[in-house]
Amino acid sequence: TISLNEHRPIIMRFIIIIFILSCLTSCDKNNSTYVDEFSVIIHEHDYYSKKYDTYIPNKQDISKGLKLFRQKIDSSDQLFNIPSDILDSVYKQYFGYYEKGNKILIINCLCELWESPEEVDYFNQRLSIPNDGGFCYFQGYVDMTNDTVRLSVNGDL
Repeated sequence: TISLNEHRPIIMRFIIIIFILSCLTSCDKNNSTYVDEFSVIIHEHDYYSKKYDTYIPNKQDISKGLKLFRQKIDSSDQLFNIPSDILDSVYKQYFGYYEKGNKILIINCLCELWESPEEVDYFNQRLSIPNDGGFCYFQGYVDMTNDTVRLSVNGDL
């Protein structure tokens, strides 16, 4: 008969390998920071991260960006005269980058998410800017340096 003590080194190596593999696969996917259950900060984006230097927005950036974005919504007719309190009831993604020396904060808004685990995972990991969908999908490109906002509705840039 074979005793457990004879297989102990093999079992320990197997456990260590499983632990390392699980750590590598789970730690590598950290591309976001949760703000709350409806908002997330995205750390990387395929297009923006290759073209621009990026930064991870902090609470002050988000607070200032939301204030400027609200003002832009209230003064714009692009959202069909929807009041800025719509920002209180949509899902939001935040992403920061530098363009021509200016600090830009994207505030990406979605009225709804499909409730599949894949859709929720996509929202939490990748900046999602659709090309269609009506006013339910809109973005604010907040120039934090100059305190200006460019509003984009329905994927139109």
